[in-house]
Amino acid sequence: MYRFTRQFVLVLICLSLVGCGVGGAPTPTSSAADPPTPSASPTAAVSAAPTATVAEPATPTAEPAATVAGPATPTAEPAATVAEPATGQGSIIFQAYADGSVRAIDLASGSEIILADPTDPNQRLAWAAAPDGRSIAVVVSHGMSQPKDLGIDYANDDAALWVVNVDGSEPRKLLDLLDVEIDTSDTILAASVQSVIAGPNQKLIWTPDGSEIIVTSAHEGQVDLYAVAADGSGVRRLTNTPDLELQATLDPTGQQLAYGSATSFGTGAGWGGVQAQVQPLTGGETQSIIGDPATYPPVGVSILGWTSSGQTVAATSDNGGGTTIVWIATPGQEPQKALELPMINTLEFAGDQLAYNSIELGQTSRQSTIYTWSVLASAEPTRIGTFGGFSNIWLSPDGQALLIAADGGSPSSDLSVWRSGTLIELGAASFEQVVWGDNNDVAVGGDEGGVINHSRTSIPLPAGAIPAGFGADNALYYFAPTAQGAWQLYLQPGIGAATAVGAPTAYQPFYPQLIKP
Repeated sequence: MYRFTRQFVLVLICLSLVGCGVGGAPTPTSSAADPPTPSASPTAAVSAAPTATVAEPATPTAEPAATVAGPATPTAEPAATVAEPATGQGSIIFQAYADGSVRAIDLASGSEIILADPTDPNQRLAWAAAPDGRSIAVVVSHGMSQPKDLGIDYANDDAALWVVNVDGSEPRKLLDLLDVEIDTSDTILAASVQSVIAGPNQKLIWTPDGSEIIVTSAHEGQVDLYAVAADGSGVRRLTNTPDLELQATLDPTGQQLAYGSATSFGTGAGWGGVQAQVQPLTGGETQSIIGDPATYPPVGVSILGWTSSGQTVAATSDNGGGTTIVWIATPGQEPQKALELPMINTLEFAGDQLAYNSIELGQTSRQSTIYTWSVLASAEPTRIGTFGGFSNIWLSPDGQALLIAADGGSPSSDLSVWRSGTLIELGAASFEQVVWGDNNDVAVGGDEGGVINHSRTSIPLPAGAIPAGFGADNALYYFAPTAQGAWQLYLQPGIGAATAVGAPTAYQPFYPQLIKP
């Protein structure tokens, strides 16, 4: 599933000059207290491996959360705990912004493991799990979380691609991403480079067989895409242009690579020279996947994904007309304009389905009308309903269910799930993190509480709950804050009491993900 937010395209990305930076090159190593210095060689191995810290499971401090048959009201207290570790397999991996590290909690032992050593506070580290769930690729960097207008200090800053096993063993650096100087006197260019190398536009992709990792790098003097062998045996250059390539994605077979590009991310008016291409991963001719908008030039582009028949789906946006255009590109043919949508807040694509909301502004109010559309069918979009405010939507991975958060102007929103043609109201909750499970079960959580929704049952989550993923038998793993300011991982079955997994972690987890081997 790919999530395209118009506000992200027109504001957050365009304002990457002052947005969150990524930095530091903490190496995945054995000790959080004294991280070793990364080797300068792209294939250098690090001999020491992180030592997993195993702590005693948490002592129960709260009563079990009640299971309710209908829409749930989130509880104010954490769910009950049982002082025994979970017996599942896999890991929960998360970013800790407090120290700029990446950490894992092993689900069999409950131990916390450092996968990427602390870098800088509030440092974002791009990471992605291998297809077999046994290792992750991570871009670690130092000194690149400073304000964007400062550019890049090549004497002190660095960024590198690493691979480390999820148990913390065998950390190895594959490629330095900033080995050469780029003209940092051009602060716009420097900030754009910073954003795609160690910022929110760096996106790591594993090939389906786990043999290569696609990464954006500037180690040869300009920003380009590279395929890096996961075993450190080599690097292949995939693009060679002066543009900034980003948002790369592979088709399900791993044979075709699609990506967007821009000459710069601008100063607030949008990107310059927006393009989008598809090409064979092994090399060959490129093909444009966006056409001529015929009106205003695009100021943003998103690669939404691939249809089951091998077509590429992309979206462009413009400032002048406030319009989003959805493009469909068939191999060997000119890209076709599929939809032209005014005032779009969120656009989602998964399972050959597109979901979007159309914003209507009144003098004293605003509302969103939600639609779904089958990309491969000739039918008109299906109207789901009209909701208050700038509503947010999340499409399930198979495209058959949709979570809707109606913006009521408060931290929490009225949630609904559209499933099998039926709209089910879930009540009010936050939506900072959303995860989907089998049978289109969904969990949502945030500062104001959350909820797990199964096909017939809704279960409340405590305030501050952060869902991480559904495990065996659709049991949910989630974090919740403790009274002592730490964060406890819980396992919540479909019904019944929650179970604490290991000891609490001192680090608030951001975007935790369940990784299964």
